[in-house]
Amino acid sequence: MFLFSFRKFPWFDKKDAPDQQIFSFDRVFYSRLNIGKAGDLLQTEDDILLNLWDNISYPEMYRQIYPDIPMKIRYSAFFDQHFLSFLHWMVYERYSSYKNVMKYFVNIDLPDLLQREKKIKKADIVEKTWQTLVVFPDVWTRENIVLSDTDLLHSSGDTISELVSLSSLDSQNQKDIHRWQIKKWAVQTVLSTHSEVFQPFSSLTKIILYDREKWYYNNQQDPRYNLPVVIEKMSEIYGAEVVFR
Repeated sequence: MFLFSFRKFPWFDKKDAPDQQIFSFDRVFYSRLNIGKAGDLLQTEDDILLNLWDNISYPEMYRQIYPDIPMKIRYSAFFDQHFLSFLHWMVYERYSSYKNVMKYFVNIDLPDLLQREKKIKKADIVEKTWQTLVVFPDVWTRENIVLSDTDLLHSSGDTISELVSLSSLDSQNQKDIHRWQIKKWAVQTVLSTHSEVFQPFSSLTKIILYDREKWYYNNQQDPRYNLPVVIEKMSEIYGAEVVFR
């Protein structure tokens, strides 16, 4: 199986790997062990790893063997199959690395993210089987449309507590809490700017994209991508309806 290491410095000294100095430029290693399932978080004494299993993009690039040290499951299905497929596609389609793509999908400082799960209470979780993602090119456009289009917020019967607004201007603490809210069904409608669409949706059924021709939707950093193309792939992976406005 292949593993993505969240260790701050992805190399191991002679104590962990007596036969060689192990280093991965992309934080991805091959493990001879088979523990858990794809998408599980694994824990060693000083590392947290995401189980990518065998179906990764460009497997020929990852030859470094992870040390045969004890590990256990820390969090089952941390990435579900939809989210994991989305991650692999972004790496493959954009000719990028897991290190560069992963930062969009999860806080690389994983202990902080895991700690913030406690802020989501059982009372916050709502009993619904759908989630809607509404994407705007920028915060200014979002605020103007939200103020002018009242149907956007109320046509589905959402209450304010079932809505969340995301942007790159949010603090890391806010971003982490939002990820848990989305993963654990604490929100149903997500209002997002272009850079925050990579969320662990539990049941994404509809995506609304405003102003698809805006240049904001072209990401110029690695991984370079055009957001409308990404949205169409999300629709395919999740089986969600797409509406362009």
